[in-house]
Amino acid sequence: MDAISQAVWHLRLQDVNVTQTQFSAIISSDLMTKTFWSLAQCNPFAMPLWRAGRQPGPIEGWSDIGASITPPAIRIAVRGRYPSLSPSGFRFVASPMMNLEREIHDLFCCSEHDEIELATPTASPLVVGVQFTVRDVTDENRLKLEHFRAFEPQQYGMEVRFNECSGKKQRGRTYPTLAIVKFRQSSDGMDSIQVYDRYRRPNMPASKAAYAGPDWDVSQFNNEQAFFVLYERQE
Repeated sequence: MDAISQAVWHLRLQDVNVTQTQFSAIISSDLMTKTFWSLAQCNPFAMPLWRAGRQPGPIEGWSDIGASITPPAIRIAVRGRYPSLSPSGFRFVASPMMNLEREIHDLFCCSEHDEIELATPTASPLVVGVQFTVRDVTDENRLKLEHFRAFEPQQYGMEVRFNECSGKKQRGRTYPTLAIVKFRQSSDGMDSIQVYDRYRRPNMPASKAAYAGPDWDVSQFNNEQAFFVLYERQE
């Protein structure tokens, strides 16, 4: 166990703070980001594109952000637009009034910055991890699973050659819920997971482990409570 502890936290197991062993800390750790979230199959962002001024057509003048002609100001604007790849950076507010698809769309769209157009297309990863914080729930207006059950990001169609952006909005693949993890509410509590099958029905393991079970519902979540949702791409 010490070898695992050294690899994950660079500490002996006995020296690891209990908060570092919580699910929320592990999934957003540097090691998890480097070994999992940064993989192409998990990275929701394709290479950003930019072009100067208004071009005569939808595919003229685009360059990827890594091109040598890219101005430093454009690189800075792109860095400011992107959340980190870990779920702690890719987060949203969960409320009864939320529109997850609209918020996801705001990350993957074309925008203008000082007469420069930026396109941030989605890479259609296999899975997407998102962290939510609950807000604006009341006794009469509770959070429901359908508020964040799935999303379908709009995509900007990409030309195969030269990473040119066609500018045409296209519907992307659907991302339904694969699992929800309720973060522990105290240092001596327990993280709890619910897994869903292909029909989005709760799919509890046969082992009936203490950390997995249908004994809670998202409608019980209170304001400022945090949770994690893993979405999988539906083919």
